[in-house]
Amino acid sequence: MHQGGKEETQSVVGVRTPSRWRALARACNPQPLVPLSSCLFAIGLWLGSVLASYSGFATVARAEAARPLSVAFLQIAGCAGIALLVLAVPRVLRWTHADSAAAPLSTAAVQRGPPTRQILPRESVPLALLITLAATALGAGLRFRQPVMDACVPALTTQGDGQLVTLEATVARTPMPIGFGSDILAAYFRKPPRSQGLLRDLVFVGDDGSRLDLPAHAELTVLVLDQPPPWRVGDRLRCVGRFMPPSRSTLPTTMDFTELAARRHSVGSLVLESSLLATPVPSWRTKTPLLDWFHRVRASVRARLREGLLAGVPTSRDAPATLSAPPAERSVDNDTAAHGGDGIRAMLVALVLGDVEEGYRSIENSFRAAGLAHILAISGFNLAVLGWVIAFVAGFFLRDERWRAASVAVAALIALCVMAPAASAIRSALMAILGSSGQALRRDWNGDGLIALVAIAMLMHDPSDAAAPGFQLSFLCVLALRHLAPGVRARWLSWMPRDDGRVRRRASVAIGSEYAARALASGLAAFLASAPVVLVHFGSLQPFGTLLTLLCAPLSTITLAIAYPKAILGAVWPAMMIPVGPLLWFPTWLQVLLVEQSVSMGGGSVQVGVAAPWIGSALLILMFAAFLARRRVWRITAWGAMAVVALGAATIRLEQKRPRFQITMLAVGDGSAYLIRSEHSTVLFDGGSSSIGGVASRGLLPMVLGEGDRIDAMVVSHPNLDHFSALLDVARTTGARELIVHPSFVESAARMPAVAALLEGVTRAGVLVRTVAADDVVTIGETTWHFLWPDAEFRSTRDNDLSLVARVEHVSGARVLFSGDIETVPAARLAAAAQRGTTDLACDIAELPHHGSWREAVVEYIAAATPSIVLQS
Repeated sequence: MHQGGKEETQSVVGVRTPSRWRALARACNPQPLVPLSSCLFAIGLWLGSVLASYSGFATVARAEAARPLSVAFLQIAGCAGIALLVLAVPRVLRWTHADSAAAPLSTAAVQRGPPTRQILPRESVPLALLITLAATALGAGLRFRQPVMDACVPALTTQGDGQLVTLEATVARTPMPIGFGSDILAAYFRKPPRSQGLLRDLVFVGDDGSRLDLPAHAELTVLVLDQPPPWRVGDRLRCVGRFMPPSRSTLPTTMDFTELAARRHSVGSLVLESSLLATPVPSWRTKTPLLDWFHRVRASVRARLREGLLAGVPTSRDAPATLSAPPAERSVDNDTAAHGGDGIRAMLVALVLGDVEEGYRSIENSFRAAGLAHILAISGFNLAVLGWVIAFVAGFFLRDERWRAASVAVAALIALCVMAPAASAIRSALMAILGSSGQALRRDWNGDGLIALVAIAMLMHDPSDAAAPGFQLSFLCVLALRHLAPGVRARWLSWMPRDDGRVRRRASVAIGSEYAARALASGLAAFLASAPVVLVHFGSLQPFGTLLTLLCAPLSTITLAIAYPKAILGAVWPAMMIPVGPLLWFPTWLQVLLVEQSVSMGGGSVQVGVAAPWIGSALLILMFAAFLARRRVWRITAWGAMAVVALGAATIRLEQKRPRFQITMLAVGDGSAYLIRSEHSTVLFDGGSSSIGGVASRGLLPMVLGEGDRIDAMVVSHPNLDHFSALLDVARTTGARELIVHPSFVESAARMPAVAALLEGVTRAGVLVRTVAADDVVTIGETTWHFLWPDAEFRSTRDNDLSLVARVEHVSGARVLFSGDIETVPAARLAAAAQRGTTDLACDIAELPHHGSWREAVVEYIAAATPSIVLQS
């Protein structure tokens, strides 16, 4: 001991013993507890956020009711945290005292390291319950607190379709070109170019000079009906345009756009007819110079990376016609490519930067229908390839593995700042940063603990993510690859040869077999884990995605291995990367081709119907129990329980009575879409819109897939795109049986590329194309379709007069008259025929011809029909 009384470290046979405080710290080693505590806290936080979201009170409309709930749950979390400290600290001190009071350390004991104490199961239960309770209450409190904070942004209202306003605002995101919609055939509308950006620091200026300042975090979407303006982040503009507040969707959807806008602190949108209506505000200084500088640098880096990535990549105009994948890209006269809407190039931008550009939505819909949406999402797979590229390059300059790992962590941090903020991208980047940092510090951190910490960070930032399907699927797939994939490989694919590292004559066969087995196991594990979540949110399954993953995963690896170096080096010198463009284009095109062929041959989604959340939760828990249970009897029990739950859910679905006869008219704006459902059939009469470019993805598909329906027939009245723009997506995704059209519709394919694309696409999808004319009768389920107009030989220069007119009779006696877009001549002839008694127009429900536009002959036509209800599209 020293004179001052301090403890001196002793040397036992040359081994330095730890000091008293270090020994105490090691004696109460918390390392085994951290992963378990982190996982429990993450589960509780997620559970509390989800329960609060589904309670109905976590909305801006009920912010006042959510305020006391938030306070109450946060108080519960605080009390549970205090109780946790009161219980945990004495136990830790007692264990520490018991371990530090042990016999003096021998040489062997010092070499073995300090003793550790594991919590016994009986002693860990109260602590685990308190951790879970505190986290659940915290998650619920934070989720209830969100609408209270969102309600601080005032809700602005206008009259009619908008109000002309003068606004001063700062550019938060520079406007970028956007497409008209996600439906495949929507590209044929040839809409003028539009650009969309984001504004902040909003000040509304009145005609009398009065100023209305909104909160600093309020944002406004700006839509420029012109080419992208040369604005930069941080520019202060004075804009004159049409302001429109957030409005609810007119299509049947579970998404509340007004609530989504409030969550994003968006007060609405501003439509500028031209970028010339926005002028710079002189002598203005920003209040956030560092933030503006960061966003400008980020935008510049992203623009350079995009330029380097796409340098030399062929467009649809440059590629051979036989290699363009989707039908829309082959027949649109390359207009989308001219506007930067090439699908392959947009897919590359989505893979590397996460941006959604024109032409990407149709490819995304195909990948989603095939069960390969994870291929397009920026996930751990993408960042693993990026990490491998960075580590490989760093290996030429850095010999120490720790420095190479540090370079990977830095690259992941840069990717986090550069990529679009999607849930999968943030999760992957944070895990890559933590994992690489642990390797650089030579710490073997627990993988489940890392996943839990990332989930905690994301939920603390935005608790509403807990109920989002993207968040749930992202983490579940990672957990499946970590825990389920080894079990699938060991139990289901044990018949495939393993690569045990021994020298064999056929080593390549063993390596290939091991790769195929692991790829299949990963795909099966991801499918099994994601299936319950997909059923709850979307009501469909994609069983062929596993096999396609086996083919697309190597192609995606090659694509990313080329894309990342090309983007990085091309950002510095784009011309140098031009020769690599075709090499990058080919594997990307091959992926799209495989997916398109799979969807066309019926390898898309299988409609099951939306499942209840408790059914999905039960299936998910039993799924993990079936693979992770140690005893065989528990695994068999889990599989049996899962079969019982699935059989019960299927029985409930079968017992649910379909409507005897139901007609749904979708509010699609300038267009027409009717869904006719009876006990054993589902028919679509028209399906398109010239004002909404996503009728299929936003309206028809959620309705059909959510009910587990399959379209028995699609009837197209006439060759106007606003009547069939959504039907190709519906046919490819739902497995429609037949398309019913007039012979003139088939003939119009020679002069109308959109019609040609529809006919080609449905034929590739295995849909039967049937032509009908006046006096034809078609029976579909419980309904009989009597076609009244036009004759098979009738032709007209007006496509509207070629519209099919059908009277639908249900076995119950209900009658519906569909009129399409007929104008004066057909309406007059049908009314005259009805008066003569040669045509029966009598019905209970009638569709007004041509969306209700006035024609004098229509008066007599409707009078002859004598409907009780009139529908106007």
